[in-house]
Amino acid sequence: MGEDGKTRATSASSADAFLRSKIQDMDIINPNFPDLIIAGAHNFLSPALAQDGKNTPSLHFIPDVTNGYQVIKRLDIAFGAGLSQLAGAIDWARLGRMPWLRIVNDSRFPESEET
Repeated sequence: MGEDGKTRATSASSADAFLRSKIQDMDIINPNFPDLIIAGAHNFLSPALAQDGKNTPSLHFIPDVTNGYQVIKRLDIAFGAGLSQLAGAIDWARLGRMPWLRIVNDSRFPESEET
């Protein structure tokens, strides 16, 4: 979204301004807030913990702990940063051994019984 919230963002700066304007409207108490928003190739928003004058990034939104978000603008790395954050969150959750081949193939070929 562009800065007006209606048009498509045409630059990294307008996407950054839009995300920053929306942070002020967010009710941080809502436990259903996203762990990550990727807003194009250059912009993303992720949870953070603000304490002692420092803004510390977090892998995911933790109810009763997370008290803010960071808006980050870095040219051409938002998607990679999002994948890295997802991998970090999965590792943090310690899910154990996952059947990744079956999971990936199920999303690719849902009609197939054999995965």
